Amino acid sequence: VDLHVISPEGHHAFWAQPLLPAGGGFDVDSVDGAGPEIFSVTAPARGAWQAYVNYWGNFGASGYHFDEKTRKQDVITARITLIVHENTPRERRESFVVPLRKIGDLNLVRSFVF
Repeated sequence: VDLHVISPEGHHAFWAQPLLPAGGGFDVDSVDGAGPEIFSVTAPARGAWQAYVNYWGNFGASGYHFDEKTRKQDVITARITLIVHENTPRERRESFVVPLRKIGDLNLVRSFVF
């Protein structure tokens, strides 16, 4: 599962382009396990932001693959935690469980406005 973030200016941060031109970006991409993937920005641009998750493949004994038949569960889930104003008195946390039904799905987790 990969996290994707779209800024109000329409810039797209994800594993292949982890930094946004106006600031903000991902920590190192965890490719050998279940994450976490962390996106942070110290001075977010005003406007609508969007967070997506992409279910791009399965992991098995031979590594990553895209064979739907090997899946052990019909629905895979991802837990997303959105933290705003971290480490301040205004800190707010929201957690979401997102169902991922098939490889290739790009699911909108949350839109939010700063």
